[in-house]
Amino acid sequence: MNWKYWCGTLCFLCIAQTAPAQSKILFSGSGNASLKIIDKKSGNIEWEHPMRSYAEGYECNCLQMTEEGNILYASRAAAQLMTLDGKELWKYPAPPRTEIHNATRLDDGGYLLAVNGQPFRIVELDENGRQRKCLEFKELFNKVGTHGQCRQILKSRNGNYLIPHFSQPKVFEVDAEGKLVRTYQTRGGSFSVFEEKNGDLMVSLGDQHMLQWIDRKTGKEKRLIRQNDFEGFTLLFVAQATRLGRNRFMVANWAGHDFADNAPQLIEFDRKGRVKWYLHDEKYGRISTFCILPDDYRQP
Repeated sequence: MNWKYWCGTLCFLCIAQTAPAQSKILFSGSGNASLKIIDKKSGNIEWEHPMRSYAEGYECNCLQMTEEGNILYASRAAAQLMTLDGKELWKYPAPPRTEIHNATRLDDGGYLLAVNGQPFRIVELDENGRQRKCLEFKELFNKVGTHGQCRQILKSRNGNYLIPHFSQPKVFEVDAEGKLVRTYQTRGGSFSVFEEKNGDLMVSLGDQHMLQWIDRKTGKEKRLIRQNDFEGFTLLFVAQATRLGRNRFMVANWAGHDFADNAPQLIEFDRKGRVKWYLHDEKYGRISTFCILPDDYRQP
């Protein structure tokens, strides 16, 4: 099995139909007190790891489970890899006056970090958590404070980096040497970007309450989902968004800036915009990042 994961946000209320095959979800979020794994069908919490508080400088906006079954996450104060029983395998602390909001696994077994600060940095680590590359960008975010620079970044299949601007209506594409090659205009500051198979970009637009698809070749908008386009549901802060398969998507609906009774923390929908499944329950906390585990995953 090619072990790949998807990442986004959550809460529990099951729609009256069978839950899709992916049955376990790892998640957390800014303001959430822990990392959790739940069973998608029952909503039962099967694993939980506490996190230090937001007031102490901690928040999780990016996490994954690696192929080896370890937990990779960024906590603003650091990026780290740990086992399910909490053993730290490596830790990359955020340098003074910086924040780390992105930590993802690369195809070659390394790791990709985004370090907000002056200057903004993209850092790659080797498989043991040791720095192997660092790109500094003195111009991209020179007029933006540390916290407002970015959340999740992506290494594209072409080897370039895609950097959504958290505070301005832009997604930057830079090459492997750090040269800006293109700027995509969006409808507002963005949390994450997902690269479709054809190269197009799905961008989550945070406090704009939207999901936007951009044609990678032309830079023009191809599709837009607005705040009230899901029948019976409201989009709040649109955090991580991803495709689950040929006809399914998932979006994290973070409730840190707004509140609505009809705003589940996680929404799964098809290409026609029909909601197929959702989670909605306060016990899970605010969620801005998730990872759907493989069909054959079993709790140790």
